[in-house]
Amino acid sequence: MNNKLLCSALIVGQLFFGSVAASSIFDQTNANIWKIDTSTGQMSAYRYQPGVSLWVDTFQAGIFTLGTNEQGLINNLPASSQPMSSQLANISLVGLGVADLTIGDDSGMSPLVVTPSSGNFTETIEVEMAVDVNLIESAPVSLTWSITGAETRNGSATLSDSSELRDGRLFARFYLVKNGDYSITVRLLDAAQAEISAQPLSYNITSNHPDGERRDSDQDGLPDLVELDIGLDPLTGDWNSDSNNNGWSDFDEWLRAVFPEKEGIPVDTDNDGWSDFDEDLRGTNPNDPIQTLIGALAPAEGTATYRDKLRLFQDIPAAERLYEVEYLIDVVATEIQPNTQWRHISSYEPGSEVIFDSDSLLTIDEEDMAGTNKASIPPRRTQRLMVTLISNNTFSELRIAASRSQTLDIRGFNQQTINAGEANETDQMRTWHLLHWLETQVDLTPLNFDAGTDWTTAAQWKAMYIAYLDSNLVVNKSLLMGLSSTTDTSLLFGVLAKEYALAGGLDSPVFNASHGMSQQVFTQLKYSLASRENDRTLDDVYADLLTLSTSNSVMTTSYDALQSSIQNMPWNQDGLTYLPQILAESTIDMKLLEHISRLALFAEGITKLGNDATLGQTAADSDKDNKNNSDEISLRVFSQITYPWLEDSDGDLVLDATDACPVDALNLCQLETPELSISGSGTYNITLTKGNGDYIVVTVELNRIAQQDIS
Repeated sequence: MNNKLLCSALIVGQLFFGSVAASSIFDQTNANIWKIDTSTGQMSAYRYQPGVSLWVDTFQAGIFTLGTNEQGLINNLPASSQPMSSQLANISLVGLGVADLTIGDDSGMSPLVVTPSSGNFTETIEVEMAVDVNLIESAPVSLTWSITGAETRNGSATLSDSSELRDGRLFARFYLVKNGDYSITVRLLDAAQAEISAQPLSYNITSNHPDGERRDSDQDGLPDLVELDIGLDPLTGDWNSDSNNNGWSDFDEWLRAVFPEKEGIPVDTDNDGWSDFDEDLRGTNPNDPIQTLIGALAPAEGTATYRDKLRLFQDIPAAERLYEVEYLIDVVATEIQPNTQWRHISSYEPGSEVIFDSDSLLTIDEEDMAGTNKASIPPRRTQRLMVTLISNNTFSELRIAASRSQTLDIRGFNQQTINAGEANETDQMRTWHLLHWLETQVDLTPLNFDAGTDWTTAAQWKAMYIAYLDSNLVVNKSLLMGLSSTTDTSLLFGVLAKEYALAGGLDSPVFNASHGMSQQVFTQLKYSLASRENDRTLDDVYADLLTLSTSNSVMTTSYDALQSSIQNMPWNQDGLTYLPQILAESTIDMKLLEHISRLALFAEGITKLGNDATLGQTAADSDKDNKNNSDEISLRVFSQITYPWLEDSDGDLVLDATDACPVDALNLCQLETPELSISGSGTYNITLTKGNGDYIVVTVELNRIAQQDIS
């Protein structure tokens, strides 16, 4: 430890062995004594109060004493220290930095320490000011700083018992970003604005960053100049920090400062939870006239149920977050079979959450709760949306949050009567689903915004970011939903259904509602796609499947066969539950469709198929590894299948056909599997799913009376 302590001393001062001549740098600001605790490694630098010159004599007289575990390195005192080990000589130290502590002061601390004190830099500088906390015992103190040179600005900070406190010091800081020379004066003032201490500083910044002064040092999406303007730390990723804890981040408040604000909170004229600024960007009404609900159907005012119900009457965004994108959708629906009566619209994440459900639209009776403002209810909030669909096969301006991949689903039915008027008269019905896949839209946070090089000030960056939000927060979609869009989406549903079956599902997957195993399998597939294929998504798979359905594709005949089966669905069937039955048929077309759709899971799958047509042949062995293509990709879940164009998928020099862990070069799949036992009354459904790493997810579904022990 002593060797390490001595190395620390070498960093902060100059060491001289033996006697040391008097130094001309003793100007009452440099460190006179460096104290080292040899048991903890703590080092402290001291100087005497101004006017006290006989500091060596004072130390020798014993006024300043060292503890049992302390060594003192004293300026101008020959051989002041005792050797800390047999390998070290007696030493004395000349300190060249401003001392942190002052002998004779009440606290022993210098009132103000600024770091760095000067220097040349290539990046953004944090200038940190540390003030003795004892100075605020009677009243707060303040710091001011004036900056000239590369930029001219002034700043100030009031230090009180609520300020940042560390090691007996209160801290404030400012930052320098632009290239050039800086001359700065920092002053510490008492409550009466009398100067306690002042320090002149000088810096130079010559940045070689490729973005120059537009650089984003902490890579949080906000350039340093922007963070400087907001008052954030450009060296720490804190773009969404909320310094005053009012629910709005400092960045959110700064961005919305073009609108009148109250105590930093952006104005929300109609109190619907969305600021006027955001509603203006998204095209909803910032001054919604419906503020109360009346009538017998209205929930009790002041309750959460009342507030939730009131929002259904208002023209507000569908997004759930400030920078979440939403779709604004117009639809033209085309029947798959004549005389279809539309009954329902929904949007859902397959196997998981329902995002929109037309059953939640306001009924005619509920509209009366708006009183005289009934006409102000947006049509998309009412059953008028369904009336338009039923009468005109269209609807418009449906708002849906777009941060998740989802399926828009229009459900309807047609029916016929067999043997009408006879004793064996029978009604038959078919339930149709018009489907359309909607891709994920990423949130438009600063991390996803690139302002380019056409800006030099924070104000210009702000204007460009606001314009970016205005153009992209709402994505307009005009959709033609019919047999083609349904077949396209069914290709992806077929991939999900196959994965479900390979994961051990004994029934059919559920797409349009939350379903435990379906959600688990589909979620695991998303994770596997991202981890195996460089952040690949279901949207990417869908896009590749669409290219395969075009004319002259190897899959064209299979696509046509799927479309025909959907169109000619038997009576008394539901399109979503019938789809897995179609895909499971043992026809050549459906087997080829399944095989090539599995290829689309790979990022390079469709490209490889274009270069090697044998990959589309189930019985072929394209990579000559003694495993046919179908066996490589159609017998296990995606996380475990091998590349049919590579004989050694994991690169461990063992062919896939003989490799116990063909997609794991470390062969972790051979580790012993722990035993799981469950006891207790009732029936159990147990599913096992391999995770992204070396773990297995065990899901247990228990069917029995609650509140009984299980082990």
